Amino acid sequence: MMSEEARAVFQEYLDQFSERLRGGKCERWKLMDENFRFVLNGQPPSKIVVEGAETVRQLEEGDIFTPMEVGDPDFGYYVDEYIGEGDRMAAVVRGRGESNRGMAYSNTYLFVFEVRNGKLTEVIEDGDTSLGAQHIFDLEMVTS
Repeated sequence: MMSEEARAVFQEYLDQFSERLRGGKCERWKLMDENFRFVLNGQPPSKIVVEGAETVRQLEEGDIFTPMEVGDPDFGYYVDEYIGEGDRMAAVVRGRGESNRGMAYSNTYLFVFEVRNGKLTEVIEDGDTSLGAQHIFDLEMVTS
């Protein structure tokens, strides 16, 4: 049986991040174990590894997300499917809406996450980081 608690914690994580990208407040660190680990797989500048809930708190209280803010009130991350059972599972997630540059944003992500004692211990995120780089960092990507 799939852990409903793990799903609920992960959904709150996505909901808060979506709200932050819309310009709202985000306190995802409250959902995290103190030894939380986040990995965003991809090529720099999109490759990120963050260790510890306190580090996440400091990042979220700073202005790191300001360049990512969008005006679209429907912009967000929406779960299509949960895969697995227990406290460690995966989720297929769609990121969609309009970016802060007026571009339609549609990206598919695979998240692997673990929840123990009601707190996220790890989140691994995979998606098209080149698409994120275009929308978030305004980088022009060269096709091969």
